[in-house]
Amino acid sequence: MESNFKISLIGLNSGHGHEVKNAEEIANKFSKKSEDVFRNGVTKLYFLSKQENLIDFTSQITSDLLQKLGIDLSKIKGVFGSNNQTADFLIPAFTACVSNKLGLRNVICDQVGLGCSGGLQALRNAYNQAVVDSMNGILGYYLVVVGDQLGRLLDPEDFGMSILFSEGSAVLVLTNRPDEEGGYKIEKIRTKSLLGKHLWALRIKNPYSNNLGEIPKFEMNGLEVFQFAINTFPDILDLIGLQSIGNETYFIPHQANLRIIDKIIKNNELNPNNVYSDGIKTIGNVASASVFFGLHDALKRNLLDKNYKVVLGAFGAELQIGAALLLPQGAGLMF
Repeated sequence: MESNFKISLIGLNSGHGHEVKNAEEIANKFSKKSEDVFRNGVTKLYFLSKQENLIDFTSQITSDLLQKLGIDLSKIKGVFGSNNQTADFLIPAFTACVSNKLGLRNVICDQVGLGCSGGLQALRNAYNQAVVDSMNGILGYYLVVVGDQLGRLLDPEDFGMSILFSEGSAVLVLTNRPDEEGGYKIEKIRTKSLLGKHLWALRIKNPYSNNLGEIPKFEMNGLEVFQFAINTFPDILDLIGLQSIGNETYFIPHQANLRIIDKIIKNNELNPNNVYSDGIKTIGNVASASVFFGLHDALKRNLLDKNYKVVLGAFGAELQIGAALLLPQGAGLMF
């Protein structure tokens, strides 16, 4: 979606769990060679420790960011979140629990999407609400909170699943205030589902369906996921009206694994210097938060020119894809 109203991303924070497993540990557990882990790009993974709680963890990094920005809770108009139902409760959902923990009351509170495009789905809904509020003269701030404790969904005996996913959260602050000069203007944002034969490549059966006998784990057909993912780049660009990425644009794709990112770069003749791939190497796949982790990391380490446009691109479960085009506007993004 795009509009005549200015919706800005002015703040970003992210954090991963403090329990670390390196690639050697993972390889040894499955009697694999280190190369079997490294070919996916992973060097280490992060998990929430027994002392860490996903709701508390996400609430804390959100509070820290709001304090840096000097934003009072009374100015928050809505909270939009995504989570693969890995928090302690299915109901109330992750987004409501975080909002309540923050002390928010009487605000829009929506749980949006799932899978690795869930973060951009939540960002899209926050953007849409900000536009609607602008049309009605309502100005304020909007939170996007995304987090997962994916270890809870994985089969501990599945090598392919155990070498990819980390646990953590990301939070974004948007505003529809026209006088806001910092951060990035969200020029365009859209998501959609491609659907088709690969729809069941990523799946979790409903634990409440009949005759399961045990709590289901996350299932993945790696080959189908690979075939789907490497072909998503043109569709991602099409969502935001682009045919290619110029020299002054930085692309942050979902950090699924390094082989997928490398294939996207090769197939589309992209400049590797303008494509972020450090996330899978240093953090792992943080699911729906990975593009936000990537933006945070790239800004902290000055991997992208502050005057460059940024394209966020995600793909994942339900064959959902999402894209956002961010335009720099004056002062830098607060993080």
